[in-house]
Formats: sequence, structure tokens, C-alpha cells
Amino acid sequence: MITGQEYEVTRHAVRRSQQRGISPAVVRLVMDKADIDVHVGNGLCSLSISRKKLKNLRKDGIPLALLERCSDIFVLIDPQSDTVITVFHGNTGMRKANLRTDHGHSQGS
Repeated sequence: MITGQEYEVTRHAVRRSQQRGISPAVVRLVMDKADIDVHVGNGLCSLSISRKKLKNLRKDGIPLALLERCSDIFVLIDPQSDTVITVFHGNTGMRKANLRTDHGHSQGS
């Protein structure tokens, strides 16, 4: 998690986020709330938010629509230069519906 830290965003990252439909708000939330930080080589790290953390953030009042857009999003950063290298959708197959339910049971039912 890199709360409060400002990162430079490369032109490549801006272009890819636009091409992939990933808004700056989504990138910022993933960076601020990431609980998964994987070193991927060459000094780079991949940040993402786990399914469990997304559910907890929903309980904290973050809008469901924003959380759904953050599911399965990865932000590749260079922590040495404080730079966002790129952003992308993962291939985990996490369903947005998982944020709406708890173990397959609808909340409020």
C-alpha cells in the first residue's frame, strides 16, 4: 500500500489505461488500498486488491461501482523511481457479483 505517496505516471501507462478502460480513480484506489504486492522482476512490483479486501472496502462505504472496476486490476510500479509503468486487467476471472454477495448469499436477503 502506498497511501499518500505521489507517483509519476508514464505516457505508456496513461495510454494503456485509456485503451483498457481503466480510469485514474481506479488506479489511485488500487494503489492506495492494495493488499497484494508482488515483486515481478527488474525491481518492479505489481499491486492489486484481493477479493476479501474489496468486500471489506464495500463495508467501509466505498461505492460498489468503483470497487467493481477495481476488481482484477493490476498496477505495475517501479518503487525505486516512484513511477507507474502500466496498468492492466488480470486473468483471474473474478466475478463482479462476488462483491455483492457473501459466500453466494445475497446481502440483505
